[in-house]
Amino acid sequence: MKHFAIIAVILALVVSAGIALGLPFAVAASASDRFEVAVTLGAALIQLTSAYLFLYATQSFKPVLRKAYILIVIGMMMLAFVQVGLPVATIFNLYDFWPLLVAVLLCYFCSGIFIYIGIRKYALLVDARNKGTSWRWVTGFTIILAIVLTAIFRQAPLPQLIACNIVLNIAAMVVAQRIRQQLGSTYTDAINKLTLSLSAIVIFDLHMMVTEAFWPDGKGWYFTFGIHYWPQVLWAVASLIAGQAFLRTVFYPRAIQENAPFIDSIMYLATLVSNTQAIDPILDRLRTITAKKNPENFTTQDRQELLAVYRQLEDYLVTSDPIRTYSRQELRSHLTYDFQDALKATS
Repeated sequence: MKHFAIIAVILALVVSAGIALGLPFAVAASASDRFEVAVTLGAALIQLTSAYLFLYATQSFKPVLRKAYILIVIGMMMLAFVQVGLPVATIFNLYDFWPLLVAVLLCYFCSGIFIYIGIRKYALLVDARNKGTSWRWVTGFTIILAIVLTAIFRQAPLPQLIACNIVLNIAAMVVAQRIRQQLGSTYTDAINKLTLSLSAIVIFDLHMMVTEAFWPDGKGWYFTFGIHYWPQVLWAVASLIAGQAFLRTVFYPRAIQENAPFIDSIMYLATLVSNTQAIDPILDRLRTITAKKNPENFTTQDRQELLAVYRQLEDYLVTSDPIRTYSRQELRSHLTYDFQDALKATS
């Protein structure tokens, strides 16, 4: 799986280029139009790969978190449909075909809602509340921004849709960072990469707002050969990186050196916890011991106390962790042999 992302990008580019070049010759599609289809379709295929990575990784997590990521993925796919739908509508002269336009606008509007609800559901699972999880705050900022954009554009419904998506995705970014503060360090990189992906969506929304304000006719050098589609490519790459990072939390756990002290095995378990506040009382016992002595000076009683701390952490992860289901065998397989032997000797 390590080279999966590279392979996926290459396949996406080849397939999208082939489809774009193979557009029916009956369609009066210029080279510029074909390139735009290739870029947006390639980005959509990469996003589809990202969605697969997210969903594949969630198999190791509890159903409640799986549902949160399914909502996020649905939002991603809706936005990918929008990105492909616009250039296709241009080539095939479908702007007068109202069902397609309604579908594109509806998907754009719903994409932000699904992503935000998914992130918010994740936050509530790990008790990571802040103002970003408040519907009152999100709705208020959406209304304010919609009024401002309506005054600038003087048209509907695009300004209101852009405002909604910008606020929802910024709120999702804020909530994601609050989640990061709550989770163990095993999940830090995955959440940071997810935030990066969300920020790329915000850039896409802001870019749409600027181009609609200053280049409403879509003409000029910036629109030649699809240069203005760079935000889609940016988001596609960011989402793929996020999917890979999330997958690593499941299949590439941090290794513990064989000669590592007892404390490392305990701290490794602490990094897997999805609500660090819940284990603070357990770790207080560890802090009490390490504040007084260095690992090489631990007595037999200290080691017994550390083993008791480990067992409490293990019990929490096996029975009470809100997002992931572990088995004792799975957790102990990453420990040093010395630590495993000590656990067996005192069981």
